[in-house]
Amino acid sequence: RFRASARTVGTYAGRMQVGTFLRWYLRLDEPPILRVPRADRHLRRARDRLKGFRFARQEPFECVISYVLSVQAHMSLTKRRINFLARILGRGIDFMGVRYRQFPETDVLAGLNGRYFRHHKFGWRSEPVANSARFVTEQLEGSRDAAAVDLESWRAIVDGLEELAGTGVGLKVHKCIVLFSLDRLDAVPVDTWVKKMARDWYGIQGSDAK
Repeated sequence: RFRASARTVGTYAGRMQVGTFLRWYLRLDEPPILRVPRADRHLRRARDRLKGFRFARQEPFECVISYVLSVQAHMSLTKRRINFLARILGRGIDFMGVRYRQFPETDVLAGLNGRYFRHHKFGWRSEPVANSARFVTEQLEGSRDAAAVDLESWRAIVDGLEELAGTGVGLKVHKCIVLFSLDRLDAVPVDTWVKKMARDWYGIQGSDAK
């Protein structure tokens, strides 16, 4: 059951009716299939505990900025910073007596420099946020409607962010973005916990790429 403030939602897969969008966003029509080796008791246990688990299709630009902000930061702090950006810079939507705020448009964040974010205590992530927003806006050729950009174009933009210095998009952040927002479900982000599991369960150590 849901209520919506609009009849349609723009996505990189086209504009959808809200009901269709929710099924697409939550992957409700894609039964999760997870195959694990019979002898791998760790992954079998995880699979049994996470039946029905799906990756939602997050909005690409918000996902980019969210993961740039998340580097070496607690989730609660990252959420506060995301909510701050929406509250201060996002477009307002009045719905059922409550005012909500969208995540800012790409060109809004691109118009700010690192000094602005440092003033609001974003720390060393300030310049990467500004640089990433600026790069995305340039690739969108000034379009305010990021939803009009198709999936392959978004993938090319995020791949470009990883190759560009100063964006905060390294190997792990890149994997997170393409997994959670760009349908690359074979991407494996490696964080501290994944490294620990690889070491403790499988005896594998080395670089994130390994």
